[in-house]
Amino acid sequence: AVEDMNAAVRLGDADLALAYNVRGRAHSGLKEWGAAIEDFDEAIRLNPQAPHFFVFRGMALNARSQFRKAIEDFDEALRLQPNLPQAYAQRAIARQRTGDIAGAAADRNQAKGLHK
Repeated sequence: AVEDMNAAVRLGDADLALAYNVRGRAHSGLKEWGAAIEDFDEAIRLNPQAPHFFVFRGMALNARSQFRKAIEDFDEALRLQPNLPQAYAQRAIARQRTGDIAGAAADRNQAKGLHK
């Protein structure tokens, strides 16, 4: 997937924001967090209105223990799309790790409510 997205970016044939997002997700799957975050940064630069790009970058930031930055990304994703259960669930993880137990519980409940 990384090689395919490298080719798509080089050729410029694809929706570049989507190509960077897909490549970032592939890097995430390989636990290459730095490369993933760079790709998500570029995807967001190209399309700052895509809430899932912020969620995926936030997940990579969580993996690197950059919880406060991750919370900012989940907040932005929820500003763009208020009923995004994945953003609430992932923000709960970051809040838990920063010691915000009540906020984490509220986010988990919100995520559960949206899955119904």
